[in-house]
Amino acid sequence: MSPTIPVIIIGAGPVGLSASIALSRQGISNIVIEKHPSTSIHPKARGINVRTMELCRIWGVEEQIRQSELPASARRFLWMNHLKGEIQAEVSFIAQQEEISPTEACLLSQDIFEQELLACFKTQKNTKIHFNTRLINVEQDDQLVYCEIENLIENTRTKIQCQYLIAADGANSFVRKKLGLNMNGLPILGTHV
Repeated sequence: MSPTIPVIIIGAGPVGLSASIALSRQGISNIVIEKHPSTSIHPKARGINVRTMELCRIWGVEEQIRQSELPASARRFLWMNHLKGEIQAEVSFIAQQEEISPTEACLLSQDIFEQELLACFKTQKNTKIHFNTRLINVEQDDQLVYCEIENLIENTRTKIQCQYLIAADGANSFVRKKLGLNMNGLPILGTHV
């Protein structure tokens, strides 16, 4: 068994990368495990809240993120009768900058946001990332968490152990299911195009 890692993070999306950056800045070693070959290549979500942008400001990546921000005119929801049809209703969500924050929310697609977080991640010490690697088993005792991971390129398995495990692997979390943690609430909130 390899040496004990302070923190293993499952998932290299916004939550996983942010957790890794925050830990690294505090001198806490961590490893990120991501089953995909890179960060997201699809736009996905596009709203970054004020608190997240405050962290990006502290980490020195706010300016890079703002360079790819969508224009204010994109800050709205449209209801249409067809994809290219008539607008039935429109709701703007242009928010005023909060008086208590030096920054404001940002409208940016998740794939671009993840690229900027990954660039910031690469400047940190005490951290590593393993793409094309998935968690295939997790167990814990009173002291440690034991993870078995599989390199999807080399088809090799490795056992690693940590003091803490962060499950940042999304709504269909392998970790959550393995630990028997149920999600509460409505399974589908809506369908968006």
